[in-house]
Amino acid sequence: MSTLFIGIHYLSFALALAALTVQSIFLRRPQDFPGIRVQLLARVDALYGVAAVGSVVTGLMRVFVYGKGASYYGTHTLFWVKMAVFAAVGLMSIIPTVQFMRNRDLALLDWAVNRPALIARLRRIVAFEMILFVILPFLATQVARGPHF
Repeated sequence: MSTLFIGIHYLSFALALAALTVQSIFLRRPQDFPGIRVQLLARVDALYGVAAVGSVVTGLMRVFVYGKGASYYGTHTLFWVKMAVFAAVGLMSIIPTVQFMRNRDLALLDWAVNRPALIARLRRIVAFEMILFVILPFLATQVARGPHF
C-alpha cells in the first residue's frame, strides 16, 4: 500500500507542475491562443489545486503512516523548510486563482490586451511558483537522507 501512496504522491507533484507549466504558457503567449477563454485557465488552476491537495494528503500519509514517522520528520529542519516552501507556493497561488475565477468569462487574448500589467504580474507569480515547486524534490531528497547532510 505504501508504494501506491508514494506513486500518487509523485504523480500529484508532476501533475501540479504540469498545470503550472500550462498556465505559464497561456499567460506568456496569449496571442498564440486566440480562441481560448480565461475559463480554461481556471480549469487548469482547479486541476493544479486538486494535484496540490493530493500531494499534501499523500505526503501526510507518508509522514504519519508509511514513512519514517512524525518523530523523524518533525526534528528535521529541512522538512520544515520544505513545508514552508510548499505553503509559500500555496499562498502565492491565491492571486492567480482569484483572477482566473473573476475573469473566466473573458477571452484570454482580450484580457491580456486590456490588462497587460495584471497579466505580467500573474506571469511573474506563476514563474516564481514554478521555481519554488522545482526546489521541493531537492529538499525532499535531502530530508530522506537524514538530518546530517
